[in-house]
Amino acid sequence: THSTHYSTTIRKHLNTVASRETMSAELTEPDRDGCLRGIIPFTYLADGKRKEVEEKLRFHAFEPGEVVLRASCSDDVSQSNNTCDVSAFRIFVCIEGGFVCTDDNGCVAADDVILPGSYFGERSAIFRTARGDDIRAIRDGPSSAWSLESQELVALLKEHNPRFALALASDLRHTQGIFDAFLAFHAFAFSAFHEPTDRPLDFSGLIERYRLLKPALHPHINKNHLVDYGAWSYALRRLPDNITRSYNIVCSRRVINVLNVSNGNGDKTSHLADFTSSITGPGSSIQTDARRRTVWEVMPGKLFILLRELQGDYLDFITCLCIHSIEMKKLWQRLRPIPVVAKHLADGLEVINSGVSKEEAAKVTADTLAKICKGRLQERDQEQLILLWPKKDTLRRLLDIAIHHADYTVYLDKRGNSHAGSGDEHWCRRVRETAVQLIGEFDNASDSNLVVDIVSSNTHSVLNCISPYIHSHKSEIMAWGKENMPELFECGLNNEMDMMYPIVKAYFKCHPEGEQLAKKINQKWGIKSVLEREFTGVDVQLFDLNKLKSSGCGFDDLIPGDDIKDSLDGKRHLLINIDYCFGSQGEIILRLLLLTFGQLVRSINVIGKAGGLASDCKRGDILFPTHILDENQNGEMRPVDNFDVSPKDLCRISHRQVHVGPVITVLGTVLQSTELLLFYERLWHATGMEMEASWYLRAIEEATHLGLLHQGSQSRFLYYVSDTPLEPSSSLASAMTLAEGIPPLYSITRMILGKVLSKESSETKEGAMEQQKLRGAVTFKVSDEMWKDLRNAVHSGVIRKPARRVVRSSYKACST
Repeated sequence: THSTHYSTTIRKHLNTVASRETMSAELTEPDRDGCLRGIIPFTYLADGKRKEVEEKLRFHAFEPGEVVLRASCSDDVSQSNNTCDVSAFRIFVCIEGGFVCTDDNGCVAADDVILPGSYFGERSAIFRTARGDDIRAIRDGPSSAWSLESQELVALLKEHNPRFALALASDLRHTQGIFDAFLAFHAFAFSAFHEPTDRPLDFSGLIERYRLLKPALHPHINKNHLVDYGAWSYALRRLPDNITRSYNIVCSRRVINVLNVSNGNGDKTSHLADFTSSITGPGSSIQTDARRRTVWEVMPGKLFILLRELQGDYLDFITCLCIHSIEMKKLWQRLRPIPVVAKHLADGLEVINSGVSKEEAAKVTADTLAKICKGRLQERDQEQLILLWPKKDTLRRLLDIAIHHADYTVYLDKRGNSHAGSGDEHWCRRVRETAVQLIGEFDNASDSNLVVDIVSSNTHSVLNCISPYIHSHKSEIMAWGKENMPELFECGLNNEMDMMYPIVKAYFKCHPEGEQLAKKINQKWGIKSVLEREFTGVDVQLFDLNKLKSSGCGFDDLIPGDDIKDSLDGKRHLLINIDYCFGSQGEIILRLLLLTFGQLVRSINVIGKAGGLASDCKRGDILFPTHILDENQNGEMRPVDNFDVSPKDLCRISHRQVHVGPVITVLGTVLQSTELLLFYERLWHATGMEMEASWYLRAIEEATHLGLLHQGSQSRFLYYVSDTPLEPSSSLASAMTLAEGIPPLYSITRMILGKVLSKESSETKEGAMEQQKLRGAVTFKVSDEMWKDLRNAVHSGVIRKPARRVVRSSYKACST
């Protein structure tokens, strides 16, 4: 009998259940009024809402051993003599009897019984994911349950029921282990760092844990017959160019001893403090297309990677390497027998290397691919392989793969103590020196004659909007664009300004003398650049805004504000624009800037790109964060100011939909499964995800608490949607078009610049803070854990706080 499969623990539970008088051969539907009142999380619903849900419940009576849910992701459980005819995507609440998880043979899979008052099936109902086990009624008597359809549960979560959503989210995170795969991968990836000896990372073990993540960006991860070219393309663009010929990889935050860096006098040293522009030593530098990575090939097959920081940068690299390894093995399996394929590839390479023309080389490549694809690959594979390496030797890469076997050895170098200072510190020192050259000496604690605004964006949009050269040569640039880039005027851009900025890049490429003249004019009117040479990957632009306003050349016509051309009365005005940071590097960089400029900082502005999670979100939309949810800190939430920015105004000037709500800071894009993304979207009402905001906010909070940052300083965080990870067709594996990317980026930039250039941008914030002080405060002591719970409760709307609610909404572009 199946009862022999029950453990002693389960038998004890079943004996208790079976002894109840309510367990009978015939179960009738009980009164549904108030049936959910004591069931967590339904008990946290308002009485009226809970009664509405109770009316929608469906009653089920189950025979002993009857299957309730199959280990399947189909819409309906298949009918059989042993299967209940109910939707697979429902949440169930046990009324009488009990339920157990079983495998295909009916054996109990876990020492746990779902007893009356408990619920099950919530993960498949919310996330539409496959179950690992069947769920059956116990075999010691009949059982019954209420059920609620998936769409009703999701609708309940999408409404503003914060207590219900928070209770369910807490259960999924802490009891159901929705983050277990993520945490296991993270711990294993850093396991080598904590080893007492210099052992390499167990890469095969890491691959196993990576598969358990089920990344949304890697949808075909477990389909061995199907090469996932989308995910592979994403990974290859973020890996070193010679990754198919490399085996041994060393990752570190410091330059390894075998290499040297050049200092400003041309001398060589191994100290990080003297970084200027290049590494020297055996081997050569290797490029990475879509990531600013310092990579050095020390010897054939061995790479050194200098990490920008020891969280996001490392995880980004290692997850991309996992994608590459998995997809390379798939292709290798399909290329067998390798000796035959290798001969075809070698013959083709011999012809190509004999000095034939590009056209002949392309024909030889196509013919060789046709030979090796016959009986092994499809025509689609042939096309995709050429797209993977559009500017490279496709046959050479395939020969590398045939030989490689995807065997990688990865070392995570342990950081040693250093008294030379970090590259980030020396980067900041040069920023300060350049600021002094531009606006004169200053005291960061008491200089009332200087105002500083900080922007984190990129190195082109801010400069383009206020460049004296560009706006004094606008007619000339546009005329050249109409003659040489007529297609740009038909691609759907909103206005002439948006059209001009893509033209500028092409114009300078064809007129290098114009680019040099632009640099001279910009420098004349108070614009200086600090190109990174400490391997931070962060370039900087500094603007003397008073001097720039006096040039008379004008700014972007669409920057809002009546006083943006007026100088601050009797004060120097400095704008610092830093390029994108990477993950936790944002906290380091911003902390150094706040230490350097301190009380002088009037505003901190972040212009970024993010993945959109809202169901109606699409590329080119804008995200307006109300809070930042920190994935790395167990779901901790931090409020975002955005005090003086209007989402309606953003919608009006961009002609894009603006989504208002929380945004998640994640440790890595690839680390997110569809289940995790839906967890954030449906339970936390998240509108998107990015990688730096929480780190920036940590630095801002720290500086504010320590009194380093002026109490009236303003922070603004705005993002445009670069991809929608829940929609594979719009993931990061495919590039944005100009019409998708230019309008939202420049609309956000104009909005931020309107505040930065204005004389009055901080006065309303200070006035509001005075009003808050008048309301008074209640103080009491709590533990660190209780403080986190209280803060999350306030931020999520469980505890009321004036003008601070997590409610996702959106503003659509329209004529009204």
